[in-house]
Amino acid sequence: MSVAPFVRVLIATAFLATGCGTQSPPKVDRLELVNGNGMGGTALEVHLQSDGKGRFEFKGMDLPSPATGNFSISPERFTKMVAELEPMRRDARPTSDASVLSPTCSGTYVTDSGGFYVRWTGPGFDEHMRFDFGCDARRYKSRNDRLEAMMEDLPVPRSRQSLGAR
Repeated sequence: MSVAPFVRVLIATAFLATGCGTQSPPKVDRLELVNGNGMGGTALEVHLQSDGKGRFEFKGMDLPSPATGNFSISPERFTKMVAELEPMRRDARPTSDASVLSPTCSGTYVTDSGGFYVRWTGPGFDEHMRFDFGCDARRYKSRNDRLEAMMEDLPVPRSRQSLGAR
């Protein structure tokens, strides 16, 4: 038997074993979402579990102390959010904590435009990506608007002031 037919069988087997080149998304047990409004501004950080239980925290250099609270959404809504974020997770390049803090931008860049951070965790994986709203803002407007709308749809206060904090 020559090597060529063996290699073709091996490649075909590997192709079929991976679902014809596509992989199903990993099971996400937890999402961490952070929406920040620019350098030194306030950020809203949200931690969500697959059962719909969530916690939010407003943080920032201009706040004397963080403001926190709990909320809940349905598990179905969590699943919908994961599905909405899936194309972004697939496109996320491997990142480290350092690369999240020092992103690169290949297009037009505007400083202090804010951004969004997503972390997906589940059995055997922990992936994250930072979306800088100042990086090529026109090109990514639709994506950035979807990320902000996702956060606005959560049952959390819109600002620290709406919590009654001073």
